[in-house]
Amino acid sequence: SVSIRLLVDKTSPAQLDKMAHLLGKTQGPCPVSLVLAMKDGAEAFLQLGRDFKVEVGDEVLSGLEKIFGEQVAELR
Repeated sequence: SVSIRLLVDKTSPAQLDKMAHLLGKTQGPCPVSLVLAMKDGAEAFLQLGRDFKVEVGDEVLSGLEKIFGEQVAELR
């Protein structure tokens, strides 16, 4: 699976839209989860639905890095 860790206070709605578009166009068998890290240290874990399962590769990993400006994805 792929886990995407995002800092809530540094993530914009536009970045989330770009991420959804990227994940939607790279569909595959691998489930995706989001870890939303809050400023106070709390974290929310979300499992994305089957429409966002991806084919893991450079397109997804480098695409996420371009959107968020840093490495946010971890393969599990």
